[in-house]
Amino acid sequence: MMKYILLIFLVSVNSIAQDSVKLEYSTFSDIIPVSKINISIADSLYQFIEKELPFIDFGDCNNCSYRAHLMAAILEKNFPGVNTAKVWLFADYKRESQEDIYRYKSYIHLSSDAGCNKWGYHVAPILIIEQGNSIDTMVIDHSTQRKPEKLKEWAEKLVQKGSKGFIIIKDKKYYKFPDNENNRFIDTRKEWIDDKKEPLYDDNFSISLEKVLLARYGFWEPWTFRKHYKEFKELLE
Repeated sequence: MMKYILLIFLVSVNSIAQDSVKLEYSTFSDIIPVSKINISIADSLYQFIEKELPFIDFGDCNNCSYRAHLMAAILEKNFPGVNTAKVWLFADYKRESQEDIYRYKSYIHLSSDAGCNKWGYHVAPILIIEQGNSIDTMVIDHSTQRKPEKLKEWAEKLVQKGSKGFIIIKDKKYYKFPDNENNRFIDTRKEWIDDKKEPLYDDNFSISLEKVLLARYGFWEPWTFRKHYKEFKELLE
């Protein structure tokens, strides 16, 4: 009888291991200062974005890097003591180092409960806070959650079972990742620069705002862009 119980236990453990998601953390992540706030303030940050950036369509399955770029800058500017950064989560097939493996292996995308199920990557603002004796990395991602969530829990909901996610945390100034000719993330590169050796910044936010507004309204209208660009810049003053 004990042999059968042990066998059932081992089979169950093996099944769980096969169905569980795996997370790999990059050694090239940036060091981010701890924000001098608690979890209730983190909740306020989430609500602030909903109120002050109504032109962002969080139901859009694309343009997450541009949304995150705007959000991270606004939060840090308007909340003293807050230090924002971005977490980039990549599906395993999206990494250049895994490209040869996935020539013969099926892609498994990142997938959200909101219906976005073809993501090669996803990015959102983060902040690091102290809670009691622990330090937690909190993700602020209106596209996938209704409140700030711990990094591991956020990532595990997006990585499908049997797959693996690759996590790297970068300074908020980076609005896109370095990629190769096949649009694969160059995960072995420490510096985030383009082919001209220029940093992947969008310092004046014009690229990010243009992409977000186009997703929101479905067309390019100069007056609308100027209006929201002015509103956005006022939040940064």
